[in-house]
Amino acid sequence: MDIASGLSAASAAITIAKDLREIDRSVDEATFKLKIAELTEALADTKIALSDARNKISEKDGELHELRNEILALKSGDVCPVCGLARMKTVRMISHPTFGEVGVQEKHLECENPICTHSEKRIHDPMGLINK
Repeated sequence: MDIASGLSAASAAITIAKDLREIDRSVDEATFKLKIAELTEALADTKIALSDARNKISEKDGELHELRNEILALKSGDVCPVCGLARMKTVRMISHPTFGEVGVQEKHLECENPICTHSEKRIHDPMGLINK
């Protein structure tokens, strides 16, 4: 049962409850019992729909969590320029041989794909001293 059906069942239950208030029990006992049965059925349908909706929301929350993690993984790091299948991972950073004294570092990166053997060095210049 979907959410719309659950809302429809809840609306029907509210309508039946209003009808019950208007029935004179002493005059029309059969109608009263019929309305009580209809109300019970509508409330049961509402309960089922709400349970189904809770399960669907839980599923969607799980999917959303997985997608967020996947997006984060894809956004972090550069794709390997050789194999294009994995990310480049920083394996070590050392002071740059020439500009290390002013905070420039040399990053050593390797592809995370175990089949690809690509590695490279990149200069990390946080203050932008070299490229000014």
